[in-house]
Parts: sequence; structure tokens; C-alpha cells
Amino acid sequence: MQPAQVQEAVRPEVQGQVVRPYSDTELSGRIMRTFRFDVESEEMQWHRDARDRCVTVVSGEGWLIQINDRLPAAMAAGSTFSIPHDVWHRVHRGTTDLVILIDETD
Repeated sequence: MQPAQVQEAVRPEVQGQVVRPYSDTELSGRIMRTFRFDVESEEMQWHRDARDRCVTVVSGEGWLIQINDRLPAAMAAGSTFSIPHDVWHRVHRGTTDLVILIDETD
């Protein structure tokens, strides 16, 4: 069973620009991504990435990651998750801001 066909987790366009439910910062070839604790749950949609990713949790309380056909897993500080490209996944909102580091590979 596949999640609903969602291309990427984005908010509707605001004045011609796509607004994402997170902010990114480039950090020595890695992406530091921050999700605010008050992001709307509806914005945390099933999506697939074009590249393999290794995600390391820097901080955040109560956040969960769900990979297709698996139960959600806690995103505790220091934990890592491998997400192969083209695999459906989503994040469930927690109670504090979530900060993750993303390493992408081809």
C-alpha cells in the first residue's frame, strides 16, 4: 500500500512562492533543517526524496518519523535514520522545534 500520491511536503503558494514547513541552512555540505513545533500537522505530508539520505537528529522532543509500511519511530537526539531515495516517508509533529542534519548521496 502506498501513501497518497504527494509530490513533496509544501504549503500552498504565498504571493507566487512555495512555502515549506521547515527552514534549511547549508552547513559544510550538509543541510541543517529546522521544523517549528507549531507547524500544522497537515503540512507534514508523505513524500519521497530524489537522493538517499542519512538523517541525524540534533534536537527535538516528541517527533516521530514514519517510513512506508512501518510504524512511526521516535526521533530522539543523537539518533540516525537512513532513508533510501524514492521511499515514501513523513514526519509527525512533536512538542519542541526539531533540528536535523541531512547528508545526501547520489
